[in-house]
Amino acid sequence: MSRLLSWKWSASLGFLLILVAYHAGAVYFGMPWRLFFLGVMVSAWVFSMVVVAHIFDRLSPPRRASEFIGVGRAILVGEIVVNMPALGLMLVTMWLAGPVVQGWIEGGESKSIGFLTLLVVMTLALGAGWLWWSIVMPRWRVWALERVCNPQLLYRAAVSAQLMWPTSGRLAFLNRTEWKTARLSLREQAALQRHLAKASGSISNT
Repeated sequence: MSRLLSWKWSASLGFLLILVAYHAGAVYFGMPWRLFFLGVMVSAWVFSMVVVAHIFDRLSPPRRASEFIGVGRAILVGEIVVNMPALGLMLVTMWLAGPVVQGWIEGGESKSIGFLTLLVVMTLALGAGWLWWSIVMPRWRVWALERVCNPQLLYRAAVSAQLMWPTSGRLAFLNRTEWKTARLSLREQAALQRHLAKASGSISNT
């Protein structure tokens, strides 16, 4: 517990120092408010992503039957921690980075949005949302696998809710963009093996 508190204090202090240093640089160099706010949002995005990933990594499998949840509740948690932040990051990136990128590419006098500007902004927005998905989604999936009773139903519901890509078909290669640690992969395999053992045990009993 003390190690967790020290980690939180260190991360919070580091984040505050980054904000102070960035604000000082913005004031000294006369940085536009949109560019400054964009830097603050990027720092907050990275900090939030690290914190959420760390929280999911530290969660242990449930030990009591009361800790298991339904597939619907697991999907709801996935929407809250995966899809909603990813979509929000994409919208905020387009709103903040759009004028900055337009000023760099087309100059401050241009009022129309060119194709190159739109392409760069959409790429940045998609990259921000995709990076959140690729880090947080695998951790949510392992968390859900450890707490639901039907992994097949979870996978089908997650694909329907656009939390995951299908495991087969043309879009299956997108699953390779997931960022997982070796420990997370072992937890996922252990959860699937427990479900398989439970299913084989129930079949043998019948």
